[in-house]
Amino acid sequence: MSWKSPKTLEATLQTYIKESLFDFFDEVIILFQEISAEDRLLADKYGLKYISTDQNIGIYGGIKLLAETAVNDYVLLLENDCILVEPHSVVSVELNRSLNRLRLGEVDLYRLRHRWQPGEKFDTLRKFRDYHLPRSFWAKVKSKLRPFKRRRLIGTAPYVFDDVSQAHYLRYVQRQIEGDYIIDSAVLPWTNQSVLCRRDWLLSIILPYVDTYPSSRTLNGFQDVERALNCRWWRRQGFKIGLGLGIFSHQRLDF
Repeated sequence: MSWKSPKTLEATLQTYIKESLFDFFDEVIILFQEISAEDRLLADKYGLKYISTDQNIGIYGGIKLLAETAVNDYVLLLENDCILVEPHSVVSVELNRSLNRLRLGEVDLYRLRHRWQPGEKFDTLRKFRDYHLPRSFWAKVKSKLRPFKRRRLIGTAPYVFDDVSQAHYLRYVQRQIEGDYIIDSAVLPWTNQSVLCRRDWLLSIILPYVDTYPSSRTLNGFQDVERALNCRWWRRQGFKIGLGLGIFSHQRLDF
């Protein structure tokens, strides 16, 4: 999904081409919002299928249009700044494991943003450390005064610790034999970036909820799935979220 970011998108596509990422997929679609001539040239340069809108329809509208356009059972959602940071061999392991967990019904969603190289704008790490590894007196006080906030951040633990074994995490965060984690949605939110899920789950459960219960916290006047699902409903669904090493980071060049 891309909006007025040809420089960022081309840099991202180059990381995909370098490691033959598209070999793992039956279908690749770019959505250009407010498409430009430069966007069309870029898609043609790399021989990629694209759909477009003349107007900006926001993140919710973009995800919905992509999901409705796709024909495969599983979709990997990427934004134009989700660069690939692992070699082909690691990509193969991570994608096959995540897809297998989805097919077996072990998870509803699999996060593929890199645990150790998440890139720009990953403030959750700071929040986790504030509440779970407080260094100052006031940070410790805040952690005690807001126990529910502290609990909601438990799912971030695998981004901080290589082996999450603390007893108070194990109710929500389960390490698998293969080394990845399955985490309860009570402690890990939805993210718009680098997620793999069933297309029917996205279209029949996730997007209808956002449409029915839109958030007052919009992004440039549009619904944002991430903000709309940062709510009690999501935390109470018991969705299972997979998290492995990850293969994508976040790097934006257009501002």
